[in-house]
Amino acid sequence: MSAISTAQSNAYNFSSFVQNSVDPRTGQYTLAIVLPELVGNDQMGPALTPRLGFNPMNQLDAGFGTGWGLNSSQYVPATNMLTMQTGETLKVTGSDMEDGTGLVFDERKMESFHLHQEDAENWRLEYKTGLVEFLQLKGPSDRRIALPVRIEAASGHWITLDYEDFNETPCLTSIVDGNGVTLLKVHYDSGSVKFDLYPDVDSDTQPSARYEIKLENRGSPTQRVPTQVLLPSGKGAGWTFDYYHIEYDEDLQQYMALLKEITTPSRTLRRTAS
Repeated sequence: MSAISTAQSNAYNFSSFVQNSVDPRTGQYTLAIVLPELVGNDQMGPALTPRLGFNPMNQLDAGFGTGWGLNSSQYVPATNMLTMQTGETLKVTGSDMEDGTGLVFDERKMESFHLHQEDAENWRLEYKTGLVEFLQLKGPSDRRIALPVRIEAASGHWITLDYEDFNETPCLTSIVDGNGVTLLKVHYDSGSVKFDLYPDVDSDTQPSARYEIKLENRGSPTQRVPTQVLLPSGKGAGWTFDYYHIEYDEDLQQYMALLKEITTPSRTLRRTAS
């Protein structure tokens, strides 16, 4: 197994760990929890930066709490919608013309990527940079979604991604590089999600760094939401979140969780504009 340095790194500093913004389209406050970049194969790549984003318009619990999701590329055949790591979302509007450009996207302004269907359950997402993502169908029959199971760099180096169902949703559980080194393990239960970075770095059972998201049921009716993110310091330092809960569809009895307050590890209180 390749040696991995555990030297002190600014990658674990909390100042850039949480990023916030206001969506100009909806005016809603959004947030992202950004983990350190993971680079496989003795730093030869490919590199992946897990980013857990909050969008109040998203009312699904995909393992991380209502409204929270990972920045993973995905393709939903039922709706023909492709979402890439960047967050860009486009709809497939035509079949593969067999000219090398893949499936047709009428709204695509620049051909920075091509999506090819390999069979009924597999797609290949190719970027102009040379990066390739291999997407495979996961999840229950009524909510099938194609997720990356392998990512290859232009150099030919790769990482593989594994998933398990949680709350009837496929959730990322591990990332392993071509040398067999585990870059990330993710553990889910009803009250927390734990991200272990480089869990096999030492012979003992402690990962190089662990980020833990605490979840609680809030509001009425209840929604499971993250209320705290613990940093790897082991001293209880972290971020805390509080929410508004508002009804946005009385007929369907649907409720939306909006961020109200954020407390930083330095105990600074931020109130959102929601």
